[in-house]
Order: sequence, then C-alpha cells, then structure tokens
Amino acid sequence: MSGHAPSINRSAAAMAAPGQDVMAQPLVTPGSDEEESEMGVEDDVDANLCCPDMLSTILSTVAFPCWLCSIRMFDQNERAAVMVWGKYVGSINEPGLHIVNPCGVETRKISTVRKTIDIREVGVTDVDGNPIYISGNVAYRIFSAKKAMVDTERPEEYTSDQAPMILRK
Repeated sequence: MSGHAPSINRSAAAMAAPGQDVMAQPLVTPGSDEEESEMGVEDDVDANLCCPDMLSTILSTVAFPCWLCSIRMFDQNERAAVMVWGKYVGSINEPGLHIVNPCGVETRKISTVRKTIDIREVGVTDVDGNPIYISGNVAYRIFSAKKAMVDTERPEEYTSDQAPMILRK
C-alpha cells in the first residue's frame, strides 16, 4: 500500500448546488501557448524598433538628442502595433521597456486582458415564430495588436456591437 492519499476528481456538475445549471468549461484556458494557434490566430510580426525605415534612421541620427525620450514602457497584458509613417511594420508583444525610434514611429497600444460583455434581452424568434428573449455574457480576449489597432477602428465598440449577433446564433 502506498503512502499517497487517493486523489479526488470532482466535476463541476457534481459540485454545483441542486437546481443550479453549470456553465461549460471555457473554450480557451488562459496562459497556454497553444491558444492562439487553436483559435486560428497568426502571430503578429515583431517590429524593428530602432531602424524601421531609412528616413526614420536618417532623421534620428541627425537629431540625436531626440533619442533621450524614446524609451517606452509596455505592461504585462498589453501589446502594441507599430506604425512607421502610417504603415504597419510589426507589433510589440513582450512587456517591459523598449527603445523606439522617435522619428516617424507611432505605437498603438491595446490591452489583452480578458473582458466580458453583458448582453441583455436580445429578441429572437423560434421555429413557430414565437418571440424569445435571451441574455448572456460574452467573454473575449484580444490576441492580435495588428487586427485590433490597424484593421479595426474601435475594437471594444466593434466587439460589443457583434456580441448580440453571436448570441443569436
């Protein structure tokens, strides 16, 4: 007989109170490296921050003191799309301090924290044409800084507009 106690594996349904429905497990577990590849999201390209463009390099060399204010900080749950003279060149995907060329480079930050949207009373009809009012919560997380900050004008507003459509399906 081993000295280890038997492990107890309880499901969420077994631990729920009587009469209480149990929600399904989340589709994506936070922190896994496979979550982006499972969801079909391609990786953002890492940006060249010091010499992204010939013109930016020449201007920043001529105006060398402007490098003193070129250090930018990015938080843990934050990504940024890097734009050079209005063109997307890559993303900053790692937190910490980054030295960014100060001439012609713009960083567009987006939070990657998991967020929820409360959807109240969306009206749909059943097969017989009877109205049904449903409500729910949509949990989401932004993975790509390029898709959120370059391809979409206001990502939070876009998500809140699309969430009732997803609930109807």
